[in-house]
Amino acid sequence: MANKAAGLPIQQDPKLMIQEITQNTVRETIANMAAAPATGDYADDCATGRRLADALCQAMNEQQFPGTLGAVIREMVTGGTFTSVHVGLFNRIAERAMIA
Repeated sequence: MANKAAGLPIQQDPKLMIQEITQNTVRETIANMAAAPATGDYADDCATGRRLADALCQAMNEQQFPGTLGAVIREMVTGGTFTSVHVGLFNRIAERAMIA
């Protein structure tokens, strides 16, 4: 079941998240991830961010376009948005980078 608050694909199944990300345009995906809404539950929001990071990394890998991450960060800075979802997103990206 997807919670598409602000257009953000929030799925329990990472495969479904990847499918939603790749079905969106790159621009929509960037805008939606940059504006990731927090629910107020820090642990759940961080878990959502980790799932988004896994889906984003796989989509970037499949599309061979790592620039999407920089675009997400640029949109976050421009929009002034940083939530616990983003904490989970960047934590997972850091974990993946450390084992690469």
